[in-house]
Amino acid sequence: MRLVEVRKSTDLTQAAFAGKLGISPRAYTSYELGERDLPLAVAVKLNQLFNVSADWLLFGEGNRAAEDIGENVELAVISALEYLESQNLRVSSDKAAKMIRHLFNYQRKSGSISHEYRDDYMRSAI
Repeated sequence: MRLVEVRKSTDLTQAAFAGKLGISPRAYTSYELGERDLPLAVAVKLNQLFNVSADWLLFGEGNRAAEDIGENVELAVISALEYLESQNLRVSSDKAAKMIRHLFNYQRKSGSISHEYRDDYMRSAI
């Protein structure tokens, strides 16, 4: 389970990890074993203390580390502009925004944007 992975990466025991989260060791153990659902408040605390993405922790989607939205936006913009410049293409601001939004969402889900994926998407979007 992903919760176990986070705890083990800290080298803390279940009891010590529970203490960091401000919950009882018994409650923590029940979350780790999947006997009880992890409360949102505990997921938020994990994000704050250990930079764990709630999407990854709760649903197994995206990256383990909580994302930096600004960095992801930059990467999507740079990726789109690099492609357009390399092909000597100009598109409307609306079209560019849609392309960037798509690349941003793809990156959030997959963790990165390969040149191959970007090129295939951009060719189909133009």
